[in-house]
Amino acid sequence: MNSRRASRFREGALAARSFTLVEILVAVAVLVILMALLGKIMATASMTWSAGKRRADDFVKARSALDTLSRDYQMGVFHAGLPSFAMAGGAFTNAFYSLRQSSGTAGERALSLVSYQIRSTSTNSTLQRMTAPVPWSALPPFGQDGLSASAFADAQDMVDGILRLEISFVRPDGSLTNAYTAGDSAVGIDLVVLDDATLALLARAGKLSALLASDAFSLPGGLSVTNSPHQVWQANITRAPNASHPLDYPAYPADLRTGIRSFQRYVPLP
Repeated sequence: MNSRRASRFREGALAARSFTLVEILVAVAVLVILMALLGKIMATASMTWSAGKRRADDFVKARSALDTLSRDYQMGVFHAGLPSFAMAGGAFTNAFYSLRQSSGTAGERALSLVSYQIRSTSTNSTLQRMTAPVPWSALPPFGQDGLSASAFADAQDMVDGILRLEISFVRPDGSLTNAYTAGDSAVGIDLVVLDDATLALLARAGKLSALLASDAFSLPGGLSVTNSPHQVWQANITRAPNASHPLDYPAYPADLRTGIRSFQRYVPLP
């Protein structure tokens, strides 16, 4: 009698401690919801971190390029009788004389002829600094209307992911122009920069050449302080996509929206 009573007691105790099917289903549903929320939080955090890394990469590249250009311009030799930023005949060239010596410069007082260009391929777009040593005795006669075509002795790859470089000049009255005149007070440097990760994505997808040829980087006929290359580019980069958008974001990897940026710096001329 006592054994049967004890057995029923144990069975009742076990039944009281077990979960019902409804309780198990509710627990599983709560767990699934929590896992989904955690996954969404982790995905958002990963996207935010990746976007921040792309922005930081852009800033590092832009600062490196702008600092290099600024040093050359601040050490430039600009004189009314000495040609700068123009080839013979008046065509614009980003070339000028600088006191910053290049490799192979002979003599304590030698100058360097410096120029910058973008070298673009289907997999990269690189800012190059080209230099040629120029002894003072080899300077062109004062009053020459432009630089003669010259083979630069040294071309160095400076920064990868530089898609565009534009140079403008600030007149003494504050107006902006793309033609240099002796007496201009400052030079404006405008860049379009792409981070390494997005650059690699575009190269693998075969989209880099299309991006480089995009109308988003074309410039208006007239420049002004409120319509500089940087402002035109940045407006196109940040505009909401629509049928008339010059940059067809859906045709490119999604990371392009956070991986491309425009930068600008004004450097006083000596």
